[in-house]
Amino acid sequence: MLSDKVSSLLAGWEKQGQQKLNRIGTEILLSCDDKSKIAALSEIYHLSEAQLLSSIINSSLKEIEQAMPYKAGDKIIREEEGEPIYEDIGPTPAYLQAKKRKQQEFSLSVAS
Repeated sequence: MLSDKVSSLLAGWEKQGQQKLNRIGTEILLSCDDKSKIAALSEIYHLSEAQLLSSIINSSLKEIEQAMPYKAGDKIIREEEGEPIYEDIGPTPAYLQAKKRKQQEFSLSVAS
């Protein structure tokens, strides 16, 4: 039976391998102040600047998705516990459609 430490290590390696397969490069411009912060974090945490930027962007995007406002429209799409649930006419539906479309585009470009 594998120890918890070995299982955790293997899971981490698998996750890193999967993440590398799904990575796409992009160029960003940073202010000198932000670049110095990234460089300092890289130095003290012994991580590459690319690793730090990737994790910071990932974390920020998750927060942005969670913070997107729900804006109730006039159309009732279902009921929950007797209460009407109205369609969302805020930015979330358009964002989710665009995100799905872009994921498909990027998946095709990575596969070829």
